[in-house]
Amino acid sequence: MIGIGYILIGIFSLFVPGFILSFLLFSEPESLDFWERIATSVGLSALIVMLIITILAQPTFSALRFFPLIGSILVFCIASAIILFFRKDSFRTFVDFWKRSG
Repeated sequence: MIGIGYILIGIFSLFVPGFILSFLLFSEPESLDFWERIATSVGLSALIVMLIITILAQPTFSALRFFPLIGSILVFCIASAIILFFRKDSFRTFVDFWKRSG
């Protein structure tokens, strides 16, 4: 049961933030195909998580623990999803991506 939690946290922290951000950065439908978007998502997620860890590890915060890290990643994902929703071209690309994939 613990193994499933680690897998879900790994997917959440190393895929979802970059996946949402990839639609904000590459909003044209033909800019990235499926596999390029997946690879870009993993790279962007690693970058975002390292940036969040760097910010949380500052001595003034001293908040580098499990729940603040996951909460910060969740806040980033929600903020990026809200921006994605309000940017019409990015949101259209997001919807078209799922129509083509599914």
